[in-house]
Amino acid sequence: MNKCQQCGEPAQTTLCKTCAKHMRRQASSLAKTIPELRALAERKAHIGEVQSSIWDQETIDTCKAAGVALL
Repeated sequence: MNKCQQCGEPAQTTLCKTCAKHMRRQASSLAKTIPELRALAERKAHIGEVQSSIWDQETIDTCKAAGVALL
């Protein structure tokens, strides 16, 4: 039997079941985070939907100052 590369516990593969489960959770969390980090790095903001509106000047100015493009 091998030892887990993470914790040193006995394992059938390179990771024990506990560490493998933890790694899968981390990978899943990272997969969800990457698009958010990419948008932040590219300084993009998204309100979550597209709508047809008439924006008042204060909203236009605030969004412009924050770098948010209104459609």
